[in-house]
Amino acid sequence: MKLDGHMEYTDEGRVLQVALIWVVVPVMQIEIRLYLKKLTLMKNEEFSYLLARLPIGMSFFGHGLARLPKLEAFSHWMANLFSKTFLPETLVLAFGYILPILELIIGILILIGLFTRSGILLGLIVILMLIFGSSLIEQWENVFIQVVYGAYLVVLYRYLYYNRASFDYALKL
Repeated sequence: MKLDGHMEYTDEGRVLQVALIWVVVPVMQIEIRLYLKKLTLMKNEEFSYLLARLPIGMSFFGHGLARLPKLEAFSHWMANLFSKTFLPETLVLAFGYILPILELIIGILILIGLFTRSGILLGLIVILMLIFGSSLIEQWENVFIQVVYGAYLVVLYRYLYYNRASFDYALKL
């Protein structure tokens, strides 16, 4: 890890990041084409729900994508951050390895609208764990941001009915 707190990428991490982009971008392009066809038929509420879903999905996706190439460094950084708490180092280390993968999966699900309900609920569970962790190390600014994420996800969950511009709706899931 560099002194400025940013972690360096490994070659394997960059390859993984590029591979993920090669998979996700074409899927998103297909979905965008579907959206463009449906836009003329879509109601304002449905289009608004799509617009609300995309930023939070992209945020989760971006968090996971940025951390995957430096997964080991990120996990050890997190373990070090929680070293003065009662949480066992092995638990924090394991969570540090799992978190970026969860963020990536949540982001993809919410972005493309596939298993959206499950993606939102999984996102809420992750956010609750992050709030707990941030509280333990007294990072109250992070707690506030995570509470906002949680509220955003709750609003998405509340208005799932309008999730018509999605793979869920297209596949009748």
